[in-house]
Amino acid sequence: MLDGTASAHLVKLVRDTALTSGVPGELVARIPGTEYPVDDRVRLPLAGLGRLWTLLAHTLPEGTAGLRVADSAPLGTMPAWDYLLVNGATLADALVRSTPYHRVVTASEERYEVRDLGSSVEVGYRTSVEDSRASAAVHEYVLAYYLRRAREATRREVVPSLVRFSHPAPPSTGPLRRAFGTDRLEFGAGANTVAFRAEDARAPLPGGDPRVADLLRDHAGMLLENARPVPGWHDLFRSALEAELDLGAPALDSVAARLATSPRTLRH
Repeated sequence: MLDGTASAHLVKLVRDTALTSGVPGELVARIPGTEYPVDDRVRLPLAGLGRLWTLLAHTLPEGTAGLRVADSAPLGTMPAWDYLLVNGATLADALVRSTPYHRVVTASEERYEVRDLGSSVEVGYRTSVEDSRASAAVHEYVLAYYLRRAREATRREVVPSLVRFSHPAPPSTGPLRRAFGTDRLEFGAGANTVAFRAEDARAPLPGGDPRVADLLRDHAGMLLENARPVPGWHDLFRSALEAELDLGAPALDSVAARLATSPRTLRH
């Protein structure tokens, strides 16, 4: 049921960042789902989120859009997921044990993985967004987001041992080097990963509470069971078309009226 959907909190984060970054409001307003109020139980179309990323990535310089979103995401922005990442015995414990609940943020199509390699703990991600510039922005955001949560969880200025991106290097890597605090960035790699050293990943979390983590995982499980996907554009169009078919031969004007749009917009 959650395939093809994303958390309303995540959609709001990217939507608001897009609007404050200069993406025209009328373009954002055309994306189905962006008008819905934020609710942990509401799931919005993943395709709309991908469109937001595409608009943002093509508005800002390469290598900055993902970082802009991560900078706009303080702890609690996506509560059902954020607090799982900062509660546990260690950072490694929090990351590994929260993995089964990643769909509270986004769909299974977005490939998320945590690997405990002994000498380090690695978080990997691969988005389903097809636009190359937008997918690069998503990967940069995700890895910067997990570094931010690692720093918040450990209360340390964590520096990754290695950061890998599958896309080519942007014209300037300065913003990424500053954000990750290291020159150990690889581009054109086979994966998108950020690796945390064992001394950071296995240190006790100062504010982490394993009992709270258990409660949060239970809460995340209930959210997944009770999530309500809202219809995407194609679902709405199909419903409007079927309703008009029930009345006879559907007219463009009538279908457009049901969708609260103009015939010209619907035609295009």
